[in-house]
Amino acid sequence: MLQEFATFKGFREEIAVVKKSKFISAGAAVFTEEEAEIFLNERRGAYKGANHHCFAYRIEGLDRFSDDKEPSGTAGAPILSLLKSEGLMNCIIVVSRYFGGTLLGTGGLARTYGHAAKLLISKGAIVRHVICSKISITADYTYSGKLQYILANSDLLVTDAIYADKVKFSFLIKEEDAGRILPELTDCSNGSAVVEVVGRLHHEYPWT
Repeated sequence: MLQEFATFKGFREEIAVVKKSKFISAGAAVFTEEEAEIFLNERRGAYKGANHHCFAYRIEGLDRFSDDKEPSGTAGAPILSLLKSEGLMNCIIVVSRYFGGTLLGTGGLARTYGHAAKLLISKGAIVRHVICSKISITADYTYSGKLQYILANSDLLVTDAIYADKVKFSFLIKEEDAGRILPELTDCSNGSAVVEVVGRLHHEYPWT
């Protein structure tokens, strides 16, 4: 699992017109091949009249692209190259083209598809994801104030707080910082708190 990567925040769409051909580029974060295929099919459905739906996506361990009947190497490859050069991962870009009647040539096509994809990155919101530890801590109410103070003054994201017979907090913290906070949480409760690392996952950072 990657320690960190950059990807799109939400959905983006941009339009470029070159010699009467319309290029509609769209990008989004995807984390599985299934998600990438769903997004691609959505774009095909949204612009059924387009002549081509060229795309590239990068998912950890997998790079894939398609020229979708454009001349080989003129569409999907430039999009994929841009994703790589910009250091983007777990994302997809689809460029739908409506042919305007003027041939652009192989060089012109490659430049235009690359430009259409670049619009998304230059105007879109790119966010950083980091690998996090998901941690829960359960303690007596006696230590609730101390725990809240530590959590509030640490670089982490509290995701849940349950107040029952005991208090339980769940939070995400960068995996590299987990080793520092775990002893601190245990010590503040005189060793009585139950601290569990319940998983690891990627999450947007800075925290949102």
